[in-house]
Amino acid sequence: MTRPILLAVAALIWMGLGGCAPSVKVTTDRDPGANLSVYRTFAWVGEHPLIAVRAAQVPSPLLEGRIIRAVRSNLEGRGYRYSENNPDFAIAFTVGSREKIRVDSYPSRYHGNWGWAGTRRYYGGGYTTETTVHQYTVGALAIDIFDVASRSPVWHGLGEKNITTSDLEDRDALIKLAVDSILVEFP
Repeated sequence: MTRPILLAVAALIWMGLGGCAPSVKVTTDRDPGANLSVYRTFAWVGEHPLIAVRAAQVPSPLLEGRIIRAVRSNLEGRGYRYSENNPDFAIAFTVGSREKIRVDSYPSRYHGNWGWAGTRRYYGGGYTTETTVHQYTVGALAIDIFDVASRSPVWHGLGEKNITTSDLEDRDALIKLAVDSILVEFP
């Protein structure tokens, strides 16, 4: 491959335009007045911490359990302790997906015939445009942290990823990737 082609491929991967980038795009928000460094224990906001669905289709009922296990494993691996008795913070999450369409249009090859007119060679074609349409699904997981004492939200993390066929074949790996990507931003 030539250097310009390598640079173009690297730029597409960096910008995430490939549609199959394995990373999760994460955004977070927090209450600047909350001291998150004092938190040591956590619990769920209720028996079912899945509080809403951002999708036209209702997800699998197994999804909630997978997310609970992934969040708990991540936090306990970082030193937090699960406790239903007087926890410091409570966790809820929202999942969903949406269909998106990306349309790309670009000049394509010349179409036509080469010929001769007297002593000059000419091309009897012109520019055309090719258009491609890509339909894909963007999955989203939002994790919300609430201070138990004040009963107020203190942290929000949102992860979004283009869902591929391989993601659907290994949902546990997809959920772990999303949870780990989001919670790496939680102190």
